[in-house]
Amino acid sequence: MVGVVEVERVSIELTQRCKKACWFCYSESHPKGGTQFRPEEVTAFVRDLAAHGVRAVSFGGGEPLEYEGVFDILHDLRGVLFRSLTTNGLALRDDTVVAALADAAPDKVHVSIHFPDRESEVRRVIAQVAMLEARGVRSGVNLLVARSGLGAAREAVRRLDTAGIGPDRRVLLPMRGQDTPSATRWRRWPAAMHSNR
Repeated sequence: MVGVVEVERVSIELTQRCKKACWFCYSESHPKGGTQFRPEEVTAFVRDLAAHGVRAVSFGGGEPLEYEGVFDILHDLRGVLFRSLTTNGLALRDDTVVAALADAAPDKVHVSIHFPDRESEVRRVIAQVAMLEARGVRSGVNLLVARSGLGAAREAVRRLDTAGIGPDRRVLLPMRGQDTPSATRWRRWPAAMHSNR
């Protein structure tokens, strides 16, 4: 007998376009990356998912804020299910993007720190999370942790704590591939350092 698997959360990569073009990107996104879906297709698909028990959708990429139509999708799905997105934060430097995002009222936005050893990136993300919260957008941080940068990641977590971005508002993501933290070192991090929420 085959059991029924209930899926409650779905992640959708809206585009492979991303100005940041990190060398380690799992989706191989880049500034000229393509887009596969029209906004109305995404909305129809997600509504169908919700009708079949999915309770949350997360939009990523690439960079979802570089996807034309992301705000229409967020508006169209408001009240249908939990809507979140993960951004590198570069587009949040534009006040019109921030205003459109706040107006679309996603249920949560996570801003990524890809390079915790770069003071300017950590400072920028902390400021952007505070700015989103001030606009009424629940927000948090995704922190990429590389084996070669455990010290920088620990310091970034300390900075997040100081800024009031606690374990319930951050996700630590291990680097994939050649610089993945070992399971032994990962387990040594206190539970309070990271969250899977």
